[in-house]
Amino acid sequence: MRVTAGGDRLGIDFGTSSTVAVLRGPDGRVRPLLFDASPLLSSAVSIVAGTQLLTGADAERAATAFPAGHEANPKRRIDDGTVWLGEREYPVVDLMAAVLARAAAEASRVAGGPTERTVLTHPAAWSRPRLSALVEAAGRAGLGAVDLVAEPVAAAAYFVEVLGGALPAGRALIVYDLGAGTFDVSIVRRAGKDLEVVAAAGLPDVGGLDLDAVVVAHARSLTAGAAEAWGRLSWPQTPIDRQARYTLWRAARAVKEQLSRHSAAQLYVPIVDVELHLTREEFEKAARPHVERTIELTLRTVREAGLAPELVAGLFLVGGASRLPLVATLLHRTLGIAPTVTDQPELVVAEGSLSAGLAVTTAPMVVAPPPPEILEMSPPLREPASLTAPQPAPPATAQPAPPIPVQPFQSAAQPAPEPRTEPVAAGPRTEPVAAGPGTEPVAAGPETAPEPAMRRVSRRGLLLAAAAVPVAGAAAGLAVWRPWQARPVRSASAGGVLTGHIGTVSGVAFHPRDSSTLISVSRDNSARIWNAATGLPLGDPMVGHSASIVGFALSADGKTLITGGVDGAVNAWDTATRKPSSAVPRSSTTISAVALSRDGKTLAVVDSNRLRLWRLTDHTPLGEPLNDADHKVDAVRFHPSDNGVLASDWADGVRLWDRGTRRAIGADLTGAAPDGNVFEFSPDGDTLAVAGPDYSIMLWDTANHRQIGSLEYGHAGGVAGLAFSPDGATLATCATDRAIRLWDVAGRKVIGPALTGHIDSVTSVAFSPDGKTLASGSVDRTIRLWNLQH
Repeated sequence: MRVTAGGDRLGIDFGTSSTVAVLRGPDGRVRPLLFDASPLLSSAVSIVAGTQLLTGADAERAATAFPAGHEANPKRRIDDGTVWLGEREYPVVDLMAAVLARAAAEASRVAGGPTERTVLTHPAAWSRPRLSALVEAAGRAGLGAVDLVAEPVAAAAYFVEVLGGALPAGRALIVYDLGAGTFDVSIVRRAGKDLEVVAAAGLPDVGGLDLDAVVVAHARSLTAGAAEAWGRLSWPQTPIDRQARYTLWRAARAVKEQLSRHSAAQLYVPIVDVELHLTREEFEKAARPHVERTIELTLRTVREAGLAPELVAGLFLVGGASRLPLVATLLHRTLGIAPTVTDQPELVVAEGSLSAGLAVTTAPMVVAPPPPEILEMSPPLREPASLTAPQPAPPATAQPAPPIPVQPFQSAAQPAPEPRTEPVAAGPRTEPVAAGPGTEPVAAGPETAPEPAMRRVSRRGLLLAAAAVPVAGAAAGLAVWRPWQARPVRSASAGGVLTGHIGTVSGVAFHPRDSSTLISVSRDNSARIWNAATGLPLGDPMVGHSASIVGFALSADGKTLITGGVDGAVNAWDTATRKPSSAVPRSSTTISAVALSRDGKTLAVVDSNRLRLWRLTDHTPLGEPLNDADHKVDAVRFHPSDNGVLASDWADGVRLWDRGTRRAIGADLTGAAPDGNVFEFSPDGDTLAVAGPDYSIMLWDTANHRQIGSLEYGHAGGVAGLAFSPDGATLATCATDRAIRLWDVAGRKVIGPALTGHIDSVTSVAFSPDGKTLASGSVDRTIRLWNLQH
């Protein structure tokens, strides 16, 4: 269906954090609608007075007094069906409808009556159920029949129709979309009169919110003596503290935007009661690792699409965060293409959706009649959502369209390798209830929808976070695993939820000798120690990295924590004093994984996909890297017995190494995912569990190098983390489908229904040393504890 001439038309870009609506009149004049004097309508929704839903700035203000009734990002909850707000459960489509109704009401007011047609934009990889939910929300908002158009297609239409950019047949436009919550890159080409997406990829943990967090983190580093005040800002317990946090994060966003136009800005930090002077140079230095990851993914996506430089029609920047000068500078330097950016890049997609003469993908009109008043909600549906809901079957994968038949893209600048990332098809990120914008998570949802006319990107980025979960210490003091004696877990129930991280929780581990102490690391550049019994942090966060922590290991006595980060640093932390020291010399590229031998003397570090061993006592390397440049490694484990054996991923499997002779032991354990492996030793080291490419888990006998079984039909997404119970009888797995599974290892069968509760991909799992508790970390920035019953 094509947009036709006629009356007023409304284009709505329903975003994760903000929604934009644009009205086009019969004369072709385009007007962005204003909400609270801004073209950006917050997508947040809050419940007040028992039944009334507030949207926009009203919802954000209400969250400071009643955070339990606040949903910051309804779009990220689209797969959940319902959301619990306050004391009731509400359909997600009603929350989405409330936001869309606000846009529809303003459009009707400005136009002097209902609009003739509405176009809604959506992520390119959204599946039919998600599109149907969006259309249903539009119906409940009173919008009636709507047309749907993919966001990168709308951006390309704006480039052609509004900016007058040339996009002839056979050539392609690179759309770089850095929004508030996520980053997406797409390649759009013209096919006849239509535009089609031929390649796409995304980063779930990079967006404008992360750049706001850079401002806040820098402010905290400048006021290190105000730990108590920052504790109130990080974990607000009163309305005053929540209001202060809300004020801080809004100010941080304003400072970020000001630094895109000016060389300096002032930031007032409430409670700390200090005004700080921040410069663009300081901000760009701290923000650079985030931006560089988007640049590297853009370059890789262009190469994998086979797009030659002469076929690039342009590089178009959209999304509010793309206006940062650093973005255009690094893109131009890397790709050799001068980017095109508008004064208001956040309005591009909404206006582009209304461009005439371009095809618009139309979803089936699954439209429910609008309720009498969208703000008057229906009664609760049922009790709180079960934590043991059945998981969907693994989705089918459509055949991708053939790539553009040209030579790979060549660029003079070669950025440092980064972990491969979750494809856009993983779905939108979801959010926990938040007291203010700073608590919003940054990550991808579990769905892996069919992708017609798209190329997939490796899952290595998400798998990499799980590859950092420590082995050393996890088996401390354990007896030899005897399956005929061990008792697998029978069931699990939900325990507490630990909140405080403002980035993806990359890994969790219990203190090897204390089941009440938990350690976590995050992409917010920090590590934390928690009291697992109370759910409260023990002391201040351990902050010593300037960029995300993606690898960590804990010593067998729990006294030393090793962390590796995107900033190239490997730090050794004294867990008692929380003081860091440099474990090995800083690298110029990302440290993707670390592992520590049980005796605490040997450290394995994966740097630029090269596996190197270090003597921790004097920080000296133990010979050359184990792998050559042609074989990349991004995960490593030491054998629990400390017998001189370690494992690393290798091609499409796992290789065991004798670290004394530096040679491979036997044949590789093949059959694992070819784009990054997740594996874990059993406590006695006799068995290695390896996540496979089809969401299964393969079990290998490490002595005989033979497969002894597999665990199948548990997950509907890529497995991201594995953990054996202390007695080795139970294996816990977590995946991008947001679920955690428990397995009876000896019986090769799943135990009970999936453990659900995280609202985004689960990155890591860990058993307590007494085997009574399981901890899980997630992209949703929370840690959940699960009570196990034997």
